[in-house]
Amino acid sequence: MKSFVAIVLVTPLLAALPAQAKTGSHLPDDRTSVSPEAAAREFWRFSNCSAKRSMDGARVLLENREWDEKMDEHVTAFTKKYRSCLPNGSQMRFQAELFRGSLAAAYLNQKYKKQPVPAYGSMPTTYTKTAFDALGTKSERAQFMIRAFAECVVRTQTALAFNLFASKPTGKQETAIFGQLQPYMGACLPVENGDQVKFTAMSLRGLMAEAAYDIEMRYVAAQAVPIKEETGAES
Repeated sequence: MKSFVAIVLVTPLLAALPAQAKTGSHLPDDRTSVSPEAAAREFWRFSNCSAKRSMDGARVLLENREWDEKMDEHVTAFTKKYRSCLPNGSQMRFQAELFRGSLAAAYLNQKYKKQPVPAYGSMPTTYTKTAFDALGTKSERAQFMIRAFAECVVRTQTALAFNLFASKPTGKQETAIFGQLQPYMGACLPVENGDQVKFTAMSLRGLMAEAAYDIEMRYVAAQAVPIKEETGAES
């Protein structure tokens, strides 16, 4: 019997665009709240605008997987440099764990804007049983399973994943694409029949984009094609 797993998208309780543009893994108590939908769209616009202006700059941030003090400085400099990517009067603060996913999606959108979608399905998974068994804690295993799920969706439905990355958050197109992805997402998540797994749309987009970027690095290496800047000079 075919199993059924519901992937449920939920609305985040809070998003923020406060008085100073800053990144960090925690939001302060003195933030000015806006609707989650507005924050998601603003974040999407900034990521796409900044990646378009400098794919090299975006890639430098994406290649650093550790969010340490030095990385925070790089991100702060990057966001300040492309501050004009935000509408006049808008200011942005975002969670560190969402930054990489949003920028990865924007980078891939820009790279493949005029090229066919890459054949990610030809790439082997890195999330093997051997790798899973080597993990020692429940938390590590849970994170492994979530990332394995995201990679599975991207590898099996690459074209839909890229359509999702290009779609505006909270819009009708995003909703339609998530609907198309629903049966494939269920097949990629190894949980009990009838279970529900909940994500916010933004977190799911981010997980899939990070997975896509990781596959992209392996895909490029396998094709023996050096990474280069595809669009204009930095501004």
